[in-house]
Amino acid sequence: MQVLICDSDKEFAYRIIKEMSSKGQDVFEFHYVSDGNSFLDFVMRNNNPYLIFMDVVSGASERASNGIELIIKSNPFIRKSLIVFLSENSEYVTDVYETPHLAFILKKDMKARCSWLLGKIKKLKEQKSLLFLEAGKKKTMIPTEQILFLERERRSTYIYTTDGIFRSASKLSELQEQLDEKMFVRCHNSYIVNLDYVMIYHRTEFIFNEDKKIPISRSHQKDMKQILDNWMRERKIM
Repeated sequence: MQVLICDSDKEFAYRIIKEMSSKGQDVFEFHYVSDGNSFLDFVMRNNNPYLIFMDVVSGASERASNGIELIIKSNPFIRKSLIVFLSENSEYVTDVYETPHLAFILKKDMKARCSWLLGKIKKLKEQKSLLFLEAGKKKTMIPTEQILFLERERRSTYIYTTDGIFRSASKLSELQEQLDEKMFVRCHNSYIVNLDYVMIYHRTEFIFNEDKKIPISRSHQKDMKQILDNWMRERKIM
């Protein structure tokens, strides 16, 4: 699990590493940068580190006045990353809500809040994985295990889940990049389905609960049987 720390205080960064290594059950791969320019260089070469610690002040760079602005401008490279903002004081506590983040932690409280933070990360991991939807500054995170299927209609994509329907302007192909290819299958130009929720498979369609039918286009029919065989093997159904 890749963790990136951006903080001009190298000693504090090593304290984070020590605390997380001693209390966490996961194997972390830590990386350290001291300023915003080095941060940009790193994320452009290593997209989406799992967890980012960003000191609000140290994040200043040629492109951003502080760490909050840097995170916003780096969004194409860190869409899937969990962000933890760090600060010496509470001056920025409201500013961080300009962008989605996992936590805002005062540096003096880091040791005390480390276990809480690791628990929050563990809870997210138990949800398996997340689909990130963006609309302006708003980011919605949907556990992929709750997704039934995705449908593209005109210029919108609708994500049907066990908790309701979400709308996104992103194309199916863009959202598909975030999904597990063994579980989610493109069966039509307008549909991606979660095989875990398919009740019946016919050569030309999938049938979900309550008789919802998803077509399988001719171009996808040829490969679908092999995809299903692989999925069943993964699930040990065969």
